[in-house]
Amino acid sequence: MEEQERNTEEKPQNTASSSRIDELSRPKPIPTGFLDDRRSVYWDNNLAKDWSGPVEPTKQAVTARQEELSQSKNIHKDYLGDRPTPIWTVSDAAKSASASSRVETLSEAKPLHRDYAPCKQVQSIVSEGAKNAEASARIETLAKPKTFAPLKIKENSEWDWGEWESDLTEAAKKATASDRVVTLSNPKEPHRSYKEGRPVIWEVSEAAKKSLPSLRIQQLARPKSRSQYNEVYDVNAWKVSAGAKVAQATPRIAELAAPLPRKLRAKKVA
Repeated sequence: MEEQERNTEEKPQNTASSSRIDELSRPKPIPTGFLDDRRSVYWDNNLAKDWSGPVEPTKQAVTARQEELSQSKNIHKDYLGDRPTPIWTVSDAAKSASASSRVETLSEAKPLHRDYAPCKQVQSIVSEGAKNAEASARIETLAKPKTFAPLKIKENSEWDWGEWESDLTEAAKKATASDRVVTLSNPKEPHRSYKEGRPVIWEVSEAAKKSLPSLRIQQLARPKSRSQYNEVYDVNAWKVSAGAKVAQATPRIAELAAPLPRKLRAKKVA
């Protein structure tokens, strides 16, 4: 520890000739009054127990406040415990008492609403008159199932419709369409600017096969030479000059490079 303090004192302080790098490389000085940590918590332990004599029990010293806190909490003065039994004891006077008119009024059941109708029974009860009644002609008509017209099936074939005979008359078969019907039956003509889809395989004309590229196309088709790459490439692009290596920072740059004062915390002194 003394040798480290001596080395710290021998180093020169921050002068105008020293650079920022020299200042940052200097170790942090040890504050005055610093005490090094003990090597072990059992170092110079003089509290060893003497087992040569009789062993005495440990004596506890309890304060008045600790004695007060160790006591159980008192029950509230208005606290009423649970009843000893769920069966209430009814007195003889309560057994022979007569209810007042008000109590009798309150004990009566609530009357039902005037529009209340009880729930209908699950099984309907049919009266004898309904059992012996006769249905009217209208009810018998409505009770009949609905009838549907039969499907039209040819007499000569009940399976394949292609075997049916045509229902067209001979006059309809020999009829001639009018000019208007013929005009409407013609398909719609495509637009005048309509172009059909190009074929998948393009046909190259003979003129294109025998054509020669121009001078400009030949220049663009030629690969780039190595000399052109060398002209663009700069070997000294990332090289640090000797002047930049020995340059010294200005006071403003040194001030900006220093840490903020509020983030500096001094080491605690014991």
